Amino acid sequence: MDLIGITETLSRTPAFRRLGDETSAGNYRLTVGVSDAAKAAAIAALALGRKAPLLVLTSKEDRAERLAEELAVWLGDVIQVLEFPERDVLPYERLAPAPDTLRDRLLVLSALRDGRPAVVVACGLAIAQRT
Repeated sequence: MDLIGITETLSRTPAFRRLGDETSAGNYRLTVGVSDAAKAAAIAALALGRKAPLLVLTSKEDRAERLAEELAVWLGDVIQVLEFPERDVLPYERLAPAPDTLRDRLLVLSALRDGRPAVVVACGLAIAQRT
């Protein structure tokens, strides 16, 4: 099930058009205050029509996971939603990182490098960690 029809209608409203114009004009840092229940819908509407990736930061990894799942429902198959996971191994530990985590991190970095439309959801700690 996806809610892409509602998302497309929401993205055509004047308020979201202004937000889209703001990000297209070069304002790369945008803070929008909405309630928790409306975050996924607002981010999905903002992501529609973009030609570049959209990075969404959360405070904790579990919130990033939930938001990525909600965004996937709002966006359907129209725009890819990627989660940038935290490393499961601390930098000073002499253990190899899990292959799945490393693969997911490299997939997100590849999407960002290519500049293709996607929504990347990550927590602050995941962004701070080296790959």
